[in-house]
Amino acid sequence: MPPQKAIAQLLCQGFIMETMHFWTNYWEVITILCMGITTYFTRTVGFVWLRKHQIRPRAQAVLASSPCCVMVSVVAPSFMTTDPKTLISLAFCILLSFKCSLGVTICGTVAFMALLQNLL
Repeated sequence: MPPQKAIAQLLCQGFIMETMHFWTNYWEVITILCMGITTYFTRTVGFVWLRKHQIRPRAQAVLASSPCCVMVSVVAPSFMTTDPKTLISLAFCILLSFKCSLGVTICGTVAFMALLQNLL
């Protein structure tokens, strides 16, 4: 075998081994696939089930407040910080939420936090 071909073969094998190193943990791939299947299964079942049933007003109120509950669970750990920029942004977010919709509150708070990051 010519030396150039042997070197090319070794380089290709090394490249393949380096790219395959990313997929060495098959359990992670299986876990991600199962999470995706579970997510789409629950959405599909919910759509099929809700198509045949009437939603009561109380259930509609719970479903309407769900995005706010999710936002609180995402933002709540930030209250445990001692960073003054984050605390000022949280106070701004609370004040803004009384006057504006959820989308405006999120965009305004992100912009305010970016402003504080650049100024302080």
